[in-house]
Amino acid sequence: KTSLKERVRELNPKCADCSKPEPDWAVINMGVCVCIDCSGTHRSLGVQTSKVRSIRLDAWDLPVLEFMCKVGTDSFNAVFEAKLGDSSKPSPGDKEACAAFIKKKYSERAFVEKAGEGED
Repeated sequence: KTSLKERVRELNPKCADCSKPEPDWAVINMGVCVCIDCSGTHRSLGVQTSKVRSIRLDAWDLPVLEFMCKVGTDSFNAVFEAKLGDSSKPSPGDKEACAAFIKKKYSERAFVEKAGEGED
């Protein structure tokens, strides 16, 4: 399990939301890692949207580890930030901007390209 957690860290070198390096928290139902600041906003969204666990402190079941090893920040954000366009991600430490961004990204799915969008 230790090597799988190392793989999770490799796939998530930065926070999926604000890009802060070396995040210590995971959104286990999405397959990404987030920094401690962004994890607080994720917790406020409720478990129906975000299930947050500590990479260091919490024990993870094998299916959770396997799922986390299949996703990662880049592949997740390719979908959940597909329409980010000119909008920019918030800076680490800007808690208000991060909270607003996270709500749009996960609750509203504002940056996901819907089927049929972008086709000519």
